[in-house]
Amino acid sequence: MAKKLVAPIYSVYKLTFQSGRTYIGFHKQIKVKDDYVTSSSYYKKNPNDKLISREILIETLDEFAAMFLETWCILSDKAYNKCMNVNKNLGCFYHRFSYAYLTPEQKRAAVIKQKETVSKWPDEKRAAVSEKMSKAQKKRFKENPMSSEMKSRISALRKEYFANISDEEKQKQSKKKSESAKRRMNSLTAEEKDALLRNAHNSQKKSVLCVETGVVYDSVKDAMTFLGLTGSVRRSANDLTGKRTVGGFHWRWL
Repeated sequence: MAKKLVAPIYSVYKLTFQSGRTYIGFHKQIKVKDDYVTSSSYYKKNPNDKLISREILIETLDEFAAMFLETWCILSDKAYNKCMNVNKNLGCFYHRFSYAYLTPEQKRAAVIKQKETVSKWPDEKRAAVSEKMSKAQKKRFKENPMSSEMKSRISALRKEYFANISDEEKQKQSKKKSESAKRRMNSLTAEEKDALLRNAHNSQKKSVLCVETGVVYDSVKDAMTFLGLTGSVRRSANDLTGKRTVGGFHWRWL
């Protein structure tokens, strides 16, 4: 078994083929002995165009620097080799970080293109990718939980976004969420629906105190059922003036 490196080495390499075509790629090396050649589809699909050389352009311990230099090298190679470069895209840096710099029109076009691509996938592939993404997201949030500052930032961005969109767009998004929730509920069995509703009810339970008697009830529903009340204990507990009573009692949240 190959021994692992203390720290991964990130490299940008260049392939030169017999036809004069070139390919520039990015590789993360984690083992001492590494026989990796390339992930280029051109290399795999054109066995007659022999590989002449494989040159390491840059080696670094900084992943971000390597990804940036890969994109820079691809652009330079296309310029200086008269479009003889066979890269299908502009590398990891471009696809990971460029989206933030796109215009709204370019972002919409990218989303449409992605949806068109996914719509052509068979159901088995779509389900497999969805499951893989779900597991990866759960693992990422479990290992790197969001800080309170990040949550506040996301909340502020959401408020800013909804403050700048039209009422028509808000209605569209609300309708879309409602339809999605309905589809999700319709896909559940009767037992799963009961468990979901029960958990939702339990998560909203809040202890309430009867000021006069000093008795604490686990929830508003328990207090109203035990005392046979018909008024709203919740409204009394929410009354900051302390004047509202139910059943002759004052109520406070705990």
